[in-house]
Amino acid sequence: MIADAHIEGFFGAVETLDLDRAVSFFSPSARLYFCGTLVASGRPAIRKLLRPLFTRLDAFRHETIALWSQSGVSVVEADVQYSSVS
Repeated sequence: MIADAHIEGFFGAVETLDLDRAVSFFSPSARLYFCGTLVASGRPAIRKLLRPLFTRLDAFRHETIALWSQSGVSVVEADVQYSSVS
């Protein structure tokens, strides 16, 4: 499934802490939600939001629990584990 490959590609970029590659997986008009709250809209805002996080992470791992895709929109539930730079 294309959505699966796209989501796994995104998480692969995050796991290597490659911010530019991770942001490239978002559409130019993407909206990023955390816990149902809109936190960033558009690639520049998403990059700005994620940059401090990426500089603080030492490692990031995920396991996809569920993935829903319809009409070009994907939602993923994942178990995420990370460690920060000491």
